[in-house]
Amino acid sequence: MSPKSKGRPKGRGRAKPKGRRRPTPTQASIADRAIRLAAVLGDDSDRLEIEAMMSGLVGDEILDNGHAQTAERDLASELGARLAGGRGSAAYVALQALRLLATERERSTMDGLLATAPGEHPTLRWALGDEPEPRRAWLISDPWDNQQVHVVGYDEPEPHQIAVMTTSTSGLAVWAIELEDPAGPQPWADVLGRPAREVEPADALSRIWDAILQMDLYYPPMWEEDAVAMRALARVRAEPYQQQSVRWEAIDDEERALLIEEFQARSAVDAPDDVVAMLADTFVDFGDGYLDGGVLAWKPGEPERFLTDWVHRKALLPEAAVVAVPDALKAWIEFCLGRKGLAPADIEVVADEVDRTREDYETLRRDQSEQSPQQQLLRYLTDNDVDPDDREAIGEAISAVNAGRLARLAAESERDE
Repeated sequence: MSPKSKGRPKGRGRAKPKGRRRPTPTQASIADRAIRLAAVLGDDSDRLEIEAMMSGLVGDEILDNGHAQTAERDLASELGARLAGGRGSAAYVALQALRLLATERERSTMDGLLATAPGEHPTLRWALGDEPEPRRAWLISDPWDNQQVHVVGYDEPEPHQIAVMTTSTSGLAVWAIELEDPAGPQPWADVLGRPAREVEPADALSRIWDAILQMDLYYPPMWEEDAVAMRALARVRAEPYQQQSVRWEAIDDEERALLIEEFQARSAVDAPDDVVAMLADTFVDFGDGYLDGGVLAWKPGEPERFLTDWVHRKALLPEAAVVAVPDALKAWIEFCLGRKGLAPADIEVVADEVDRTREDYETLRRDQSEQSPQQQLLRYLTDNDVDPDDREAIGEAISAVNAGRLARLAAESERDE
């Protein structure tokens, strides 16, 4: 659900760009626009408005040039190259403004540029001082901790709040970042139709940092216009709290074994015990590596990803297990979300996705072209009772699997012609 569909709370700051743009010969560069805007700034200019303005320009840099991880440094280099020109004073002010959004590492680079600028330039009052401290924070979340909004409130340099909407199906992603008047969490609670709860500001900002860091890794950028304009501002506010982030740790063997044993005791999957245990172990592998929140954190969208993609590419399963995957997965999801304490109706939303995706799974299961060579070999060995210690039989099996793949490729080429 997009927040726009229910009237996202109005943000403040610059208007968002209309679509991804590419610079043209007649369009001023981002650095030139920053210099032009900086030329009118003085000692009494509003720091928060300056931060919002520069954050918007950094967002434009990402949309135009496609490098989110280096956007601040790239813009700083362009401004630094203009320090010796006719608009050097304005470039110096623009660089001071950009420094407000710099991480600790980026700040040292910008300080070096400012220190080597020709002539004498004053440091404006709004450029001094530390980042404001957060005073309160709230979290609004759907039942599965998939769609979340973190709202962080500040008193300095004037009362305001930053709201960040994220989703975590198929990876942590940012949908929207808003700089807002201090209205608290209720407008966003109304958007999601869920209550807000107060959380530690450090925890909220840590989550925001992780989400922005993840989004910055993608190339080409996946940033949406509703998020990229205030990305730089949210990023610099969250940076001091990155060490609070909970880093991924694999589930230990003892916990894995206990979880699988409990599932076997509770489930009624129509399959042999060893098959049920094998599939539960596979579900743990998927959850441990791909579910945001851990092996129990199944949410809408993840059953489809598992059944139509992951299991066909990653899992090596015998035929008896392959047939039982949908029923076992549905039982596993009900087990996991029940263990997390979700309401039956919320569990049903995720578990029923298995039934809606079952037909697609069966189609892909029959289409061996979607399987990796290793999966096809394992299937052949299992179906034909090949002794894994018989080297000659293994060699014949590999030849048979390769011949089958070549035959399918030839048939596909003929169909395409």
